[in-house]
Amino acid sequence: MKWVTAFYFFVVVCLPPGWAKDSEVPALADRDIATFQVRKTQPGPWGIIEYSRLILEPPTPYIERSEDLKDPNAETVWNILAESIDGVQRILEEAEFDSVTIRELTREENVTVNPDTGWFEIRPSEEVILTMTPEQRSRLYPKLRPHLAENPYFQAFALTPGGIRDVVKTPTGLPDKTVELIEQLTYFKGKARRFSDIRFLFSRANSYDEKIRILKALGREPDISARLILGQDSNLAELEGFWGAGGRNREVLPILRSVIATKGVDRLDIAHLLPPTPRKLVHTYPTPWGYGIGGDAPDCFWSAFSFFSDSPPDRYLDFTNHVFQERYEPAPPPMQFGDLILIKDAETGDWIHACNYIADDLIFTKNGKSMGRAWIISKLSDVVNSYFNTNKIKVSFHRLKTSYSQ
Repeated sequence: MKWVTAFYFFVVVCLPPGWAKDSEVPALADRDIATFQVRKTQPGPWGIIEYSRLILEPPTPYIERSEDLKDPNAETVWNILAESIDGVQRILEEAEFDSVTIRELTREENVTVNPDTGWFEIRPSEEVILTMTPEQRSRLYPKLRPHLAENPYFQAFALTPGGIRDVVKTPTGLPDKTVELIEQLTYFKGKARRFSDIRFLFSRANSYDEKIRILKALGREPDISARLILGQDSNLAELEGFWGAGGRNREVLPILRSVIATKGVDRLDIAHLLPPTPRKLVHTYPTPWGYGIGGDAPDCFWSAFSFFSDSPPDRYLDFTNHVFQERYEPAPPPMQFGDLILIKDAETGDWIHACNYIADDLIFTKNGKSMGRAWIISKLSDVVNSYFNTNKIKVSFHRLKTSYSQ
């Protein structure tokens, strides 16, 4: 766990060597074809944990609610806010398009002005979309309107650090050429992989069912199944001290003792050692009738601040800075079970993500507020890579004050 100590309170410019890449709906984990290697954590006060990787895929009913399927036959349109066609050309120049392509894109027959919004609407050709570089996409797409979550250019699909290839090792039902196309159209926001050309991809799909499968593949994310290795020689006092979290998680101690005392049982799924709320949520997707207020679904901040809460309060769906300031303090090493991990933009101080420490480099997280994102166990290195979408980020560690139990 040396890297955790060294990682404290510094601004990440590049990742350390070796970094890799309410009822709830159970997540789909296709284990029939792909076999993922079983690994072990470093030994520590948590014991020794063995873990293996799963690939989760959002349930079809959630995919069918996607904004992208409200008009699945929509053409690709770039909406650009500018005072004149000259302004449009300047934006394209800043995105590093060559003069020939700019002339083609801004020809009179290719550009219209939306009378309601005043935006210039450009309909790029298939050739332009296919030949764009990742750098051109990363420069242009964030400027395309509207600046709303349903716009795939403004709120792009977040891919795993390894890209689409990282999550299609279990069957997707997609043709290889579609996976290759997703890979070709992927670009970077900072060091994070993003995908926005969903309408173009849909235009190449053979059926509505294939469009569903495309969205399911784009929504996939790696999860970790982890088990604590136990035996007669396990240090029960040390294990109870770590997993009991200073009395905040004492409910898990009976099962810990029982497994150690039972011959022939030498593994305990980490899910059984989580507090009630993450225990209920891990490896599942949220539902419209579960936690939430109106259209607000639980996000990473709600999940992280609810880690030790038996009944998570709705206020955690709002900005949680007041809770953070009141209840948390900096966490000196070594890390303790349940510690809050914050990822911030180092330049603006804006919060980007929050998650909770489990053991070694394993964390509990929900990556986004979408119903199509599950609560998972992940590696901190993977989460940092996924949110490395600015030039510099800062990762800090915090702990509940002793006066607060949740």
